Order: sequence, then structure tokens, then C-alpha cells
Amino acid sequence: MDKKILTYFKRLERSKHNLLALVEDMPHEKLNTQPAEGRWSVAQVLYHMKEAEKLPLAYMKKKTLDPNALHPSTLKQQLRSYLLQISLFLPLKFEAPRVVKDGIPEEIHLEELKKDWEVVRKDMQAFLESLDPALYSKKIFKHPRIGMINIKQTMDFFQSHLDHHVPQVKGLLAKTK
Repeated sequence: MDKKILTYFKRLERSKHNLLALVEDMPHEKLNTQPAEGRWSVAQVLYHMKEAEKLPLAYMKKKTLDPNALHPSTLKQQLRSYLLQISLFLPLKFEAPRVVKDGIPEEIHLEELKKDWEVVRKDMQAFLESLDPALYSKKIFKHPRIGMINIKQTMDFFQSHLDHHVPQVKGLLAKTK
């Protein structure tokens, strides 16, 4: 794995670890309490974050089956990626894409979620380790808002997305204490 990609992955792992440490001792009921009708509980936010990595990973695996069909990333995608990172940094609220928000369970067990997320991360690490460096600059993932982006931009998105939800989780935890 390229050192830069490895650095992205390690940072993502640290961020996940720090996030899960915030909820480690929370009772199951509090993690699954929705703050209002139609609003996600802490556990549902965590589930969403896991799925927002799992589904793109499956997409990227499929796309790399035919490397010749991948197109080079352009300056346009780089600009869109930066704009996405900036928007996720701001305290704005976004509607989750249907594919990610549909199917979020009402009740989520933290230990099961942690195991599932660990499987996703091990799968991601294996994918990144096996990814041909010649594909690093190819459009590999179709983000629902900004279109096709390369692996570096995808890793930036994963990190920005996780960072975006940390204040939400902290706010929900503060309300449930």
C-alpha cells in the first residue's frame, strides 16, 4: 500500500477508535434513544457512518474488476472533492443519500455494530493493499453528490464524513446524559 494511502487509512482507524470510545460505556437504551421523531439515535448515526464506508467499498471493488474501464481523475473532480470536504467541515445538515439511509434499523447493538465496522475496515485495508498504484489517479467511486472521484479523494471523503458526524454524536450524547 502506498504510504500516503496508508496514512489516510491509519488516521481513519484512529478517528473511528476515538469515536467509539465516546460511546463505549453508554447504556444500550440511551444509544438507541431518538432525540425526536424522525431523528437518528447515536447508534443509528454510527450505523450510518459504517454503511457510508461499506457501500462505497463494495462499489469500488466492482469498478476495479475492469481497470481498463476506469477514467483518469481530473482537476474538476479535485475541486469538487475540496468543496465536499469544506461543506462537511461546516456545521451544515445534509440529507443522507437514500441508499445509505434506507434500512437503518430501529435498534442497534453496539457490540454487533463494532464487529461489523471492524469487518468493513479489514476489508478496506485488504482492498487498499491490493489496489494497483496505477489506479490511484483513476475515478473509482461515484459519490452521490459530486460524482466520480479517485481513491485519495474517497479516503478524504471517508475522513471528512466521519469528522462531520463527531459533533452530532457528541451533541446527542450530551442530551442523553
